[in-house]
Amino acid sequence: MFKTRLQFGVANVIVSGHARLRELKSKISNARCVQDRCQCIIRRTDERRLEVMRTRLFSVKRWTPVLVLMLITAWPSGAFAGTISGRLSGPTVHVIKNGLTNPGGMTVNGNDVWVTNGAQTTGGFVEEINATTGGILKVLTSSKYGFDGPDSDVVCGGNVWVANGGNPQFKHSGTSLTEINSLTGQLMRIVEGIKYQFDSPISVTCNNNNVWVANQYGATVTEVSAANGSLVRVLTGKKDGFTRADAVNSDANKIWIAGSNVTEVNARTGGVIRHLDAKSYGFNLAFSIVTDGKFVWVANLAMGSLGSVTQINESTGALVKVISGAKYGFSEPDGIALDGAHVWVANYGYGHGGVTELSETTGQLVSVFSEKHYPIRAPSQVAIVNGNAWIANSGGGITIFHN
Repeated sequence: MFKTRLQFGVANVIVSGHARLRELKSKISNARCVQDRCQCIIRRTDERRLEVMRTRLFSVKRWTPVLVLMLITAWPSGAFAGTISGRLSGPTVHVIKNGLTNPGGMTVNGNDVWVTNGAQTTGGFVEEINATTGGILKVLTSSKYGFDGPDSDVVCGGNVWVANGGNPQFKHSGTSLTEINSLTGQLMRIVEGIKYQFDSPISVTCNNNNVWVANQYGATVTEVSAANGSLVRVLTGKKDGFTRADAVNSDANKIWIAGSNVTEVNARTGGVIRHLDAKSYGFNLAFSIVTDGKFVWVANLAMGSLGSVTQINESTGALVKVISGAKYGFSEPDGIALDGAHVWVANYGYGHGGVTELSETTGQLVSVFSEKHYPIRAPSQVAIVNGNAWIANSGGGITIFHN
């Protein structure tokens, strides 16, 4: 991981031969940590990782005198304060810390990003972040808002809706939905009650001014009016043919429910359109689902194995392909998002996870960003913010890939 930002007394460092490389190593080890401005992408880790980074950055193929220029970028004062910045062989990246120990859901409202943080010891909190600067705008805590392991959020009806995934230590343990005024941050209402059948609500989406909630433990999906919080309907696995509800997403007229299989639902009537079975489509703990109106993309967590991504024709429900294999860098794919040209997949695989970038048109591999070389730690969710991929790390912080 990138653990700090480093500042040398100059804007760049010229390295010549292995003697100068040793000098650079010494400077890296003794560099002073700072709070703003100059930023460097060298990681202060062990000898082996330094060797890897040295090879990657300087292209040192043999121990002969070489000259390499390393540019340390000076960012505008105040921009992404408290972040780590750098560039490896791919895009420029930043890491926002902001006290986020276990970020999960991320939803965009204008130029603001609302992030859930499911801290296990406090009930969790929700943070509003400026998408341009990365600065904190608001921090909303559990005591007033009834947060209980907030897991996912969505903007619907002009307000932010937070699904409280659950923590047995707190009152609203996995049985509530919190509505927040997106302009003021004021609490609008806490939606709860037996009739909603909330049971570890883990995923939310918005369609036609209604909030759809996937209840992981209850294997149900609850539709709530964003206008007043009233119950519209509850889809049950027993009745509607799904045995798990781990994720939910929508397009103009359809709701897509993922779990042990994938169920397509009419957004207006709540009627089931079709079931897509696990065996035919390669589903294996389908933990995240997203659609662009042409294709539906499903991240298959496949605990204990590499996992895969399933691409489906949105209009017909026909299988396009199951994307799998070591070259894709999949390791328990947990989150998935689209930016209009690429599919971004968060691979949770703690200690050996990363991010995979695919073509949204063909599904072909574009890039793999490994934890070994990028500031990522157990990534669980992805959101597209101003064209950039924001990666929520279960290990703490948000990594931003700038396109």
